[in-house]
Amino acid sequence: MPAFHAKALVPDAVSSLIDQTYTNWELLFVSDDGEDYMLPGDSRIRQYRSPGYASGPGTARNVGLRQAKGSLIAHLDADDLFHRQRLEKLVPPALEHGIALDNMRILDFGSGAAIGRLFGPHQKRLDFDSALELNYPIFPVYRKDMLSEWDEDIFFAEDVLFNLRAISRGAIFPVLNSPLMDYRVRQGSISCSGDSCLCAEDAYSAILSKLDVSDLGFSPSRKEPVRKMFERKAGLNRAFLNLKGELDIKSFAEYASILDAGREVQQNIACS
Repeated sequence: MPAFHAKALVPDAVSSLIDQTYTNWELLFVSDDGEDYMLPGDSRIRQYRSPGYASGPGTARNVGLRQAKGSLIAHLDADDLFHRQRLEKLVPPALEHGIALDNMRILDFGSGAAIGRLFGPHQKRLDFDSALELNYPIFPVYRKDMLSEWDEDIFFAEDVLFNLRAISRGAIFPVLNSPLMDYRVRQGSISCSGDSCLCAEDAYSAILSKLDVSDLGFSPSRKEPVRKMFERKAGLNRAFLNLKGELDIKSFAEYASILDAGREVQQNIACS
């Protein structure tokens, strides 16, 4: 769990972990703001600092990743929540298949109103091609051997690269279609700030430039689909930026839910 100016958020996130029915976990908590956080006195919780102030989410997560003792890794951001049975239900399929996911809820942080869900109601598995189509972040439980480190020089969409690299190392991964996590869209967060579209534009441009000279950890057959995905994301980001002033849309997550709803309608029409 990386934390940056998150003292008001951390207690609920940590409590959602302590309340897990699966108890064999450790929390690697990494402060990226130089602060010492008052965490519960639980021997499973260890606190670290990133090497500098505002080092970025990738750097903070790498600090935790390098300290992790277990064979499985999960990420919980300071403004999100695990449901009580999340680890109990995802640990066994993650151990077997390398990666396992649930159908997390996307909520507005302030009101608690539902924005959407990660997957449609019938999704049972995820592969590389379908992962390229996702418009939301994902928070799988991973077997550690599936992972590489986070990109530390990218401050937006670094999670997309991290997740796609892991997914590209396997074939098909199970999705538990019930929601076991709340991803909460919070005004002022990196992905939902006033300049988030500009941050995204810079990040996508940087990633595409890197793909011109590097494979970024992807095999030759995966590199070109990844490039096309980031080109698509850049286009969606520009479209969202143009629509923000015309529609009552607070975040890209809400815009993505509209896009996903339209896609689901199209799929239903195609199947009828």
